[in-house]
Amino acid sequence: MKILVTGFEPFAEYTENSSWAVAELLAAAHDLPVDLIIERLPVSFTITPIAFRDVVRKHNPDFVVMLGQAAKSEVIRLERVALNLMDATKPDNDGYWANEEVIDTNSPTAYISSLVNKKLLIFLKEQGFPVVISNSCGLYVCNRLHYEALKYESENPSIKHIFIHVPLTSTLPVSLMVQVLKQVILHIIKGNYL
Repeated sequence: MKILVTGFEPFAEYTENSSWAVAELLAAAHDLPVDLIIERLPVSFTITPIAFRDVVRKHNPDFVVMLGQAAKSEVIRLERVALNLMDATKPDNDGYWANEEVIDTNSPTAYISSLVNKKLLIFLKEQGFPVVISNSCGLYVCNRLHYEALKYESENPSIKHIFIHVPLTSTLPVSLMVQVLKQVILHIIKGNYL
């Protein structure tokens, strides 16, 4: 089984993106029974969806685990919903400032992840991990990626996707976030997402 994990480059005032820090440590401490690939994506409303499709076509994974940074969160958030909307309080790394814009007028208002459910939440919380289900991925580039991934899944149902928001590394240790991610992957490869 092949799993692709994506994280983001730094953006705005952040010199480090915790999503990429987690992805890198996961790869360095890789002991899972899967082929694991990591890819860093740009923080760009325009380029990110293209880059995402490019890396999925390049690697042809069975599952994609997307990571994003949630600077104001104190817990790890399993993102259930992606909205067909872009809106931002700051520009992306290309300088583009989205303002209440529909992503795709020919696509649904929202997509819901099939991998995020209470079964996964309970599995993680029983191990003492600080995890919640979130029904809002925000409207910044993380949501743009999440929406593109679930749209891609609707076109290619054999590839499943999950989006996970992680706090800053100053809020939760990277090693703890990596342990959560490993358990999510183990849960997925055992088929427990069904």
